[in-house]
Amino acid sequence: MNFLQKEVLQPEITVMGNCQACGELVQVNTPKCPYCDTLLNQQSLLDSAKMNFVVTQAISSANTIRTFRPAAYLLILLSLGRFVLEHSFRNLLFVVVWLFPLFTVLRWFMKHGGLNSSDAEYLEAKKQMKSALILWLAATLINWITFAVAIGSGK
Repeated sequence: MNFLQKEVLQPEITVMGNCQACGELVQVNTPKCPYCDTLLNQQSLLDSAKMNFVVTQAISSANTIRTFRPAAYLLILLSLGRFVLEHSFRNLLFVVVWLFPLFTVLRWFMKHGGLNSSDAEYLEAKKQMKSALILWLAATLINWITFAVAIGSGK
């Protein structure tokens, strides 16, 4: 596949919304639903298309964030390894840098967590993000506790 082709760099996007009657995905500007023959309200179809886009964006972001899950376990191991290795001032940098994943998960909730959608994929993504939040909060807490103990013991 040639990645410089126009289809790859600038793919055509078909805007789809849900039929007000049957809920099936229908291309915007279609006058009648091909599934149930209902006349379509174009504004309602556009609103649905916008919501579909936002939900898809939320799911995509959640999937990307979920790939960082192994890093949380790495953080826990590195935090516990703090007692074996001597770090000095880099301890603080270590603590601060590892706050970014937690902030990323929190930002997801601020941007996408309040969506009113019954989409099964979105609900699963939201559930996964709650799990990620708990994991990153625990990893951050362990990191801070080991940091405090290391500073207190002079490491």
